[in-house]
Amino acid sequence: MRRTQRDRDEYLQGIEDYIVQIRLSPMLLSPKEWTIAEQWKRDEIPLMVVFRGIDRAMRSLMARRHEFSKLRMTLSYCDKPVRATFQSYLKMQHLFPAEKQDAASVGAGATPEDSDVYYVLNRLSLLAKTVNSLAERSQFAARRDSIARIAQKLRELAEKTRKSRTGLWLERVQTRLVKLDKELLRTARGCLPSGRRAQLWAQAKKRARETKASQDRSLIDYLMDRAVRDEFQLPVLGLFDI
Repeated sequence: MRRTQRDRDEYLQGIEDYIVQIRLSPMLLSPKEWTIAEQWKRDEIPLMVVFRGIDRAMRSLMARRHEFSKLRMTLSYCDKPVRATFQSYLKMQHLFPAEKQDAASVGAGATPEDSDVYYVLNRLSLLAKTVNSLAERSQFAARRDSIARIAQKLRELAEKTRKSRTGLWLERVQTRLVKLDKELLRTARGCLPSGRRAQLWAQAKKRARETKASQDRSLIDYLMDRAVRDEFQLPVLGLFDI
């Protein structure tokens, strides 16, 4: 019972971490959203499928609406895309039950169905290389060692994932990526000239006023982080490009 509860909590936390990372607000899941996420868990929808469905919903929303519409993106909006993605996943499992991936390509103990593992390992490798290349930029000269350490942490996460995947390992990978993404943004902020930093902060406050949340410091911080990401063309350290 205790293990089942821990698995549920980690599954739900993984979803919350992911949705908070991509929508224009640090607000956590509402009670209604928790209910939707819990139903996904009961329906045994794999977390990677949930992430892909959320990503699909976000891209659909952004194709039709203004950026700030992401403030209103909820799991209710994502439910249909998640379930459609799950149906596609089940169909693929049925059509190709034993030809997902070569087990050797995803490490010891992998099974032919471990395509998600293969994807995650490749994603982590790509992110490590991308972050490592940032350290060579003159913009990051003062924080080169900090950037290199983040790249090393990504490589260590990939190696740990390759060697050991117990319980809800995917949730823990996503949670770790969220933390590393925040670390990368903090490091990049420190590389901004003071004048440029003040300018971006003023712009973030202005954009917050457009959402009628000018006093919400967490939203201003979030908008500042987005401005910093755009300024330096930083990758999103997550399972998908958002």
